[in-house]
Amino acid sequence: MSKYVVVVADAQRARVFALKESLTPEIESTPRLVETGDLVNTAHAAAKAERRGTPSSGRNKSGSGGSYAFDDHREKRDLDGLRRFCNEVVKAALKETKAQDAHSLVLVAGRKALGPLREVLAGIKTNGLGIKEWDKDLTGDPAARIHELLAKQALIPASKKPAPLVHRAGAGLRKPRARAMTE
Repeated sequence: MSKYVVVVADAQRARVFALKESLTPEIESTPRLVETGDLVNTAHAAAKAERRGTPSSGRNKSGSGGSYAFDDHREKRDLDGLRRFCNEVVKAALKETKAQDAHSLVLVAGRKALGPLREVLAGIKTNGLGIKEWDKDLTGDPAARIHELLAKQALIPASKKPAPLVHRAGAGLRKPRARAMTE
């Protein structure tokens, strides 16, 4: 089976997963996504805290009732912070692909983060690493749900449920006998 690393990201957070085989496939579903890393965009959180004082730029009014506009470059600063964060995310993803000896990287991100992630990946040598993308924000979903959705999109292999346990005849388990009803 080809090995997979999955990155689920948005502008605030990125989660890195590896698709691993279960050690006990008789009891657990296999393969399954295991979270190996979690990154938080601290620049995004700081920028949000800064904005509490003024809701948006360009809507200031003078005392005489007229208004004037100015640009405090918030969008550019936010975009630069997002690019730096995406650079960290790609580094973490490539580090995990090397650690897992993975052949495929699956990027799942919202539209705002997917573009900068693509830009960062375009400037890096991936040495034959297969890269698949999906425009969807799943950062808040549990690993099992992410795995299910990615398998439906045919981005990673589906998880196989464990085989039901079979009891041998004469091993102490017997079918209960039907009792005759008497009146």
